[in-house]
Amino acid sequence: PPRSTLFPYTTLFRSRKAKEIIRKELSLITREDIKTIETIIDYLDRKTRNACFNRMIDILSQRPEMARHTVSLAFEEQLLNVNTRLLNTLLEKAPYAITFEKVYLFGEEIIGVSGKVSKERNYNQLARVLRHRLDLAKYFVYPAFQEQACGCESGLLRTVLNLTPEVITQEDLDNYIDAVHDIRWHIHSQLRSYNEQAIVWILEARPDLTRKPEKKKAKMELPFPLRSGS
Repeated sequence: PPRSTLFPYTTLFRSRKAKEIIRKELSLITREDIKTIETIIDYLDRKTRNACFNRMIDILSQRPEMARHTVSLAFEEQLLNVNTRLLNTLLEKAPYAITFEKVYLFGEEIIGVSGKVSKERNYNQLARVLRHRLDLAKYFVYPAFQEQACGCESGLLRTVLNLTPEVITQEDLDNYIDAVHDIRWHIHSQLRSYNEQAIVWILEARPDLTRKPEKKKAKMELPFPLRSGS
């Protein structure tokens, strides 16, 4: 359900709730408290938001058993472009806490980020996560292709190809090429050219894979009254 239905309260109430949690004795903060912060973090003022992220850093440092409950907030920190160090701390102290579900959800969230620069920054952060969790590499393939499809010049696909190109399957490549074929040269020539180059990178890293041919589009027949000779 939408966050607004989970916590349909005023900004002031949310801020008070967040402050109440982060002022708790560190040993008394529960997974439910962290979930509550995750639910309301988007609605908090910058100062309170930063305090919440910094409190999660304290938890990672002193209560590593709680690390898996901070992963969503670490990714949220990146989506919100907050200048704290939660994701950095997570990667330093508990990268094992990151699961494929969290990687998938972060990749989906990046699609909705506005602005090319912001998208690229988040894809680059996803590349950093991959370097710490090569065992999850196959779950980075789809967001790496999505990165290219939206024209981002970040480093996720390059990181996949440099570190774990073997995780890309023929089906993955076929699906990506289908998406590239849907990019029309005459409408989005620069984007199509960029993705064609990405296909070259992939085939150079994985010469055992093959490029499927582009299907010719069926000619559209004019409606009967407009046909010549009618």
